Amino acid sequence: MIYLVRHGETIWNAEGRCQGQADADFTDEGRAQLRSLAEELAGVTFDAAYTSPLPRAVRTADAILSGRSLRARRVDALSEISYGSLQGSRFADWPVELHAAWRSDPWSITFPDGESLAATAARVLPAFEQIVAAHPGDTLLVSSHGHVNRLILAAHYGHSPADFWSIDQVNGRAIRLECSSTQEP
Repeated sequence: MIYLVRHGETIWNAEGRCQGQADADFTDEGRAQLRSLAEELAGVTFDAAYTSPLPRAVRTADAILSGRSLRARRVDALSEISYGSLQGSRFADWPVELHAAWRSDPWSITFPDGESLAATAARVLPAFEQIVAAHPGDTLLVSSHGHVNRLILAAHYGHSPADFWSIDQVNGRAIRLECSSTQEP
């Protein structure tokens, strides 16, 4: 069993800014989400935990694992997509053509000085598969980000790339996935 977690709401989430591989502090709502998520998962015995190295994901994993001897292992490949030079900008301030393309055909975009979804998937999905393969039958915590989790969920459920925006996970929530090392991701 895998608990795939998205970090709590940050100031930039609330302001409609793209974070990518930059970071922002949690809002009051984000901190409340973490408390609630930690309470929700308090009865779960995790055999292993993994997190993106970005501070918001690490702090989310730490909140869930507080009071336990287990610590989350940081996996660089679980980092959010890099928006490159656009990190920290408001989506509403992007050039109209870029914003429209990102919303209608996100797989066609490579961010200036950043990444494409294909490049992000090429690092995220093999790392996730390795995590699953290393823990057959275990209960895992994976703390990450909206687009990373969207890619994992799309692969897990066999969605087409065109379904990218139809897959969502709200901040500070966990999705339970049944996975095995013999199952396709």
